[in-house]
Amino acid sequence: MPGQDIVWGGFTFTLATPVSSELKFDMFKLDYRYSLQHNEKVELGASVGLHIMHTFASISAYSINQAQSGAVTTPLPVFGLFASYSDYQDKARGGLEDFLLGVEYRLFRNVALGAAYSRFTTNLELK
Repeated sequence: MPGQDIVWGGFTFTLATPVSSELKFDMFKLDYRYSLQHNEKVELGASVGLHIMHTFASISAYSINQAQSGAVTTPLPVFGLFASYSDYQDKARGGLEDFLLGVEYRLFRNVALGAAYSRFTTNLELK
């Protein structure tokens, strides 16, 4: 919020102190795709793997000789389904992708808060 001191790592950077900050993400994905049904026109399958994210954050105030930083690496599981259909009457080909990633925090036995990102894409090529 504007107009507030920054407290990080047990140190307070006052509002009047000029600071420099950095936020860096490195992401890696490793997955295995298995085709459950595959012929020259249709492919249906599933995937499983890991999405590994390394996050680094730092704040520095050179005028008062203070710097704080932290890093964390989080491996998250990835599960998915995929489908493609090609050469419908030799006039069309395409694919479909449906992706959902969410997190949830259980506040009480029957109450939880969560957030998710969902993406649905299709592509179609016509001759």
